Amino acid sequence: MEVHTVTCENAEAARANLPLPSLSVYAVPSSENEFIVASNLRTNQDVADFWQIILEKNINQIVMLSANDKVESKNYWSRNKTNTHGDIMVTAVSSTDLNKWTIRDIKVTNEKENISRQLQQFQFTAWSGFNDEQTRKSFISFVLEVRKRRKQSIVATATLVYCSSGRTGVFIVLDQIIQQIEEGKTVDLYDTVYNIHTHGPQMVQTENQYIFLHQCALDLSKTENVNLDVYSEINDEPLYQTVDKSRYKPSQSS
Repeated sequence: MEVHTVTCENAEAARANLPLPSLSVYAVPSSENEFIVASNLRTNQDVADFWQIILEKNINQIVMLSANDKVESKNYWSRNKTNTHGDIMVTAVSSTDLNKWTIRDIKVTNEKENISRQLQQFQFTAWSGFNDEQTRKSFISFVLEVRKRRKQSIVATATLVYCSSGRTGVFIVLDQIIQQIEEGKTVDLYDTVYNIHTHGPQMVQTENQYIFLHQCALDLSKTENVNLDVYSEINDEPLYQTVDKSRYKPSQSS
């Protein structure tokens, strides 16, 4: 199955609730890492295609942002056993349950094509709402952990992010915010959100999610080993205000 980038027109169609394929897959490029976003696993064939994408793209990281093991109507792996999806076998090798997230090692094999991969799945399990301070701190730690594991990988490959309800976009934007801070760049949250929306539909869906990302950036600016002060006058300026998008022209990357 080919992984495609959703055009602006397709993104608008998705936001208008027009029909989309059962399994939706699209790429979100980044200067540091490419993200593959997947959602809508509704049929057995969707699950088989999902794992085929994992093998074809040599993906070694899955980020799952649903607190429950069952995602929408189809689960794509099972604990402590091997499942077969067409020609692909998926085996749960090990699982480490931490306080706020779970890390699983999963082996994926296509015996017909003689291909086998072992990857890690990171599942964030501490959702208490985007207005919850502890959720925000835990989620920042989770994204930092995924980034650390990704940097330790010998071969750089895309990270697959699976969920719905805008959480995929929140994860990707926060990853890019951290990258901007680490590189000493100015954090432009609106521009970052705008850019990922040109690649995929429904990435950051609500005002609460947007405010959540602002607050994450503020928290990161107070971290001792981060050199960039994201908001210079945080006591004098509001943390969040509505932006008139019709008057905004996003910066053009070179």
